[in-house]
Amino acid sequence: MTSNYTPGPWRIPAGSSPLEIVGVGRIVANAAPAVNGHANARLISTAPDGHNLAEHITAMADDAYLVGHPEWQEIVDEARALIAKVEGVGVK
Repeated sequence: MTSNYTPGPWRIPAGSSPLEIVGVGRIVANAAPAVNGHANARLISTAPDGHNLAEHITAMADDAYLVGHPEWQEIVDEARALIAKVEGVGVK
């Protein structure tokens, strides 16, 4: 399934106030410059990177070397859960 979010990379333009998160020439989110504004803006701006990483992990899900490690299945399951959240699968 293809996600419908604005493609990354997303960035925080220098000096933006409120803190704007921009992707492909458009504002995708704002974070109020309150106590945690900068931290929230950084977290939001990395969302496409996290989704890409999760897709990379699931693409390696059947790697013969990694399948034998129980921790690997936990990582794959977490990556699949993240992708499901991004794509709105199972969200009511």
